[in-house]
Parts: sequence; structure tokens; C-alpha cells
Amino acid sequence: PASTVRGEPGQADVRLRHPFCEAVRTPLPSGSLSELAAEGVSDVAVLPSLLVPCCAHSGTTFLWRCMQYAFHPERVCGSVADRAGCEGGRCGKQRRSGRVAVYAPLAADWSRSACGSRRYLLPGLAGNVQGHWDYRKEWFFYGGGGAAWPKGWEDYAGVELPLCYWEREYQRLLRVRPLADTLAHSRALCSSAQPSGEKPWWQRGPRGGGPCTHRACLPLDMRKIRFGPEFDGEYDRETSPRWQVQATKALPRLDPSEHPGAVVPDFTPNYLCSVKSLRNLRLSVGAPRHWRLLLVMRTPLDAL
Repeated sequence: PASTVRGEPGQADVRLRHPFCEAVRTPLPSGSLSELAAEGVSDVAVLPSLLVPCCAHSGTTFLWRCMQYAFHPERVCGSVADRAGCEGGRCGKQRRSGRVAVYAPLAADWSRSACGSRRYLLPGLAGNVQGHWDYRKEWFFYGGGGAAWPKGWEDYAGVELPLCYWEREYQRLLRVRPLADTLAHSRALCSSAQPSGEKPWWQRGPRGGGPCTHRACLPLDMRKIRFGPEFDGEYDRETSPRWQVQATKALPRLDPSEHPGAVVPDFTPNYLCSVKSLRNLRLSVGAPRHWRLLLVMRTPLDAL
């Protein structure tokens, strides 16, 4: 791990080792998970289908946190049992009835065989400068406050992460790993290749094109970056490279037939007030029947 933070042997300390991948203009499949399963799609970055496009300062963050807690798959896919039938870390607080909530903390517990067709919220993830991951509320992809739309659909899909990254405990364990490990992994996630056109760009596996830097990644000037206080001392700016790269986002990649209950949200409040956002959305993916738009509004007096 001590050597990985200094970069791989023989590689120059430059802002980008490879140019950014070309912007992808073909959208992700917009069908429901059941429709994608019927079409034989076995692996796909799931497009957000629950949009909360309005309004800023109307309580969307409160709603986001409530939904993230109540509809997390570890709760939705859990059960209730007697205390004697509950295993260690899966057990919740004992209820008045003497029974306890049994959580489903592992991604393996969220599949059709373990969770059935129950619906649960599975937000995309945001990566930080330390290579750690947490749930992402707002994406700003279609417009309204960011420059994501010109970067193409690969920026929305994000880097490829296994489903275990959505487990709360896995996220916690990443935060106690050495900084060298998480930075090296972030560089690996950002190392991509141009699509060859032989298969859909969103499918996993070799692409066949030349090397490039993933669109969902950012170059970091380590002379200007400040890590959290518990990590800042781990990066020696005198001897370590000036440039690193940050993987910034990832939508969940699922087998639609194995995870029919997943609902991916996008709580970007600017979509409704941006002139281009809804137009970009309508002209790219249309108006799928399973999509839902939820508007949270306050009267002007309540907003004061």
C-alpha cells in the first residue's frame, strides 16, 4: 500500500494520464426492471426513475433522509423474529411484544430469492477525494446547476462498482482502510477504454477501444486538496505525486431479474426550474410509464 499512493512505476506525474473518454450520447435503457428482465438484459446501470425535481428549500433533504432510512433494503428486506432466532449484528431493538427486527445488511439479502418483489430505495453513490463512498441525493445530470449533460451518459452512470458498496458496513470499512489503498482503487476505477461499438456501452467487460479516463472522474491537484483531519497526515505532499484522480459517482448495476424491487432516486431540485432539464429528459428517454415525479412545495409564507 505504501507504494501505490506514489503511483505506478514508470508513469509520469501528470494531470491526466489518458484523455477523457468520448461523451456517450446513447442513453441508458429506460425500461422498468421487469421489462429489462423480459428483454434478457442481465447487467445494467439502473436509471433513476423516482425524480423529485422541485423545489429548493421545501423539505426535500428531510424527505430524502426519511426515505433513505425507512426504505433502505436492509430494513425492507428484513423481517421480525424472536430474540432467540436473531443473529448478532442483524438484530434491532427488542419490541414490546418481545420480538426484534432482523435486518438484511448484505447485498445478497436484497435479491429476489431473499427479498421477493418488495420495493426498496437504492440511491446512487458519491465518491469523495479520499476514495470513500456514500449515498448521493442530487445528480444535476439533465441540467440546472451543473455541466453534467455535455459530459454524456457515462457521467450519469458513473464508474462500475459491485453491489457490496451499497452496504452500510462496507462503506464504514472503507473509511478505516489506509488512504493509499482507497486512492489507488479510485485510480483503477477511473482507468477506462473507449467503447468499440461491438456491444452496448453500458455492459461490463472489455471495450476494445483505446485507453481513456472515465467521464465520472476528476483530476485532483494534491497541493490544493485537503483531506479530513484523520487522513491528512497520511499523504506526504513532498514525496507523493501532485496529481491523483477521484471517482465521483456510481449508479447501482443490477441484474433486473435478480433485483426487481430496486428503485433508484434522483432528488435534484433544479430540474423543474431549469429551462433545459425537462427538455433534455423528454428528448432522451421519453416518459417511461414506471417513472414517478414527486413535487414537494411550500407556500411563500411558509418559506419565509
